[in-house]
Formats: sequence, C-alpha cells, structure tokens
Amino acid sequence: ESRAIVPAFFYQNQKRYLCRIMEIFFATKEENNRRREEEFLKLTPGERLLAFIEMVTAPRTFPLPENYEHPNDKKNNFVIRKKDGA
Repeated sequence: ESRAIVPAFFYQNQKRYLCRIMEIFFATKEENNRRREEEFLKLTPGERLLAFIEMVTAPRTFPLPENYEHPNDKKNNFVIRKKDGA
C-alpha cells in the first residue's frame, strides 16, 4: 500500500480555493477495506455518528466556474444540466 497527500481545489468566480487536503491510497480493495474499517473502529461512538453525518451531507461534486463550458457545448451536442439542490 502506498499513499499520496494532495490538495483539492475548487473554482468560484474565476478564483481558486483550497477546499481540503485529500489523502489518496493505492492498494488492493481488500487492503483499503481493512484500513477503512480499522480507522472507523478507532473512533468513539459519537465520532462515528459525526463521521456518518459528514459523509452523507458532503457535496458529491466540486463547484465549477460560472463561465464553465462543457466540451459538448462546443460540438452542439445535447447536454443535460442538473440544477443545484435537485
């Protein structure tokens, strides 16, 4: 297993913001599952609840710049866009 720590950025109004530091693990599925389970079991019951709440309420995608154009826009392809909060 190896790992890398990388910054994660998002863009808003053409400005770049650091949103969090991401830790990326390179391992087999079994190794990652074992590591995640061990990390979770080290938490207290209250910390486990908070970790669960953070996980289910975390945004699933990173925000895009307001002037972002999808590559298919330039090709005149049909693009479906999801509204925020939908």
